[in-house]
Amino acid sequence: AEETLSKVGLELILATARDNGEREKVLIESLLERRVRGLIIVPSGEDYSYLHIERRRGFSFVFVDRPAPYLDADTVLVDNQGGINACVDKLLALGCKRIALIADNPSIWTASERIEGFKKAIVTRKLESDHSLIISGVHTSLEAEQATRELMSQRKKVDGIIAANDLIAFGVGQVKSNLNSNLHVVSFDEFPSASLMGVHTLNHDPQRLGRLTADVILKRMGEPTADNYRTAVMKVAINEEIQGVA
Repeated sequence: AEETLSKVGLELILATARDNGEREKVLIESLLERRVRGLIIVPSGEDYSYLHIERRRGFSFVFVDRPAPYLDADTVLVDNQGGINACVDKLLALGCKRIALIADNPSIWTASERIEGFKKAIVTRKLESDHSLIISGVHTSLEAEQATRELMSQRKKVDGIIAANDLIAFGVGQVKSNLNSNLHVVSFDEFPSASLMGVHTLNHDPQRLGRLTADVILKRMGEPTADNYRTAVMKVAINEEIQGVA
């Protein structure tokens, strides 16, 4: 995003709210007071209706990764359900017969989208539909390790797991590595030790996502008060084979 914006004479200022909605609101208000022209927001708050008045004043907003609650706005998303389809197809290509999903809390928009995508993928591919193969509400790598051991038990006999984010994938990968098992794992997110753990990942291409986001906010700056809101969806695919992953 920074490179694209700099070409038209704009600077990119970075600020992090650490997934804290209250801190995020303080940061947004502080940046607006500094008269920035636009904001690219990865939302962690529960209500963005307070930005209606700021938009009427000419400020531009684009939300990334998930829609903004209570505010119609331009949004740039990763193709969550398409990504899950790619994960399922990868595991099927590896010979998996019983595939499970470990995800965060369904109240989180991205987690909900990935869970729904998994359910649809199972149905459309005529795979065994078993609700016990979807474990949600997993927040930490340790919880992911516990969920993985449960899925690998004799009772469930799972041979393929999709990890819905990088923290979960790390926990699943730890179990796979420690047990030296034939379990196949695909992570929706990339993470540094994936190759060493033998975990396949989706390629999110952050540079492409940044360019797409910059293009959307530049268009919005040209018409900040118009109500023709856009939703741009970036397709994702399995990374090419890398060392340590068969």
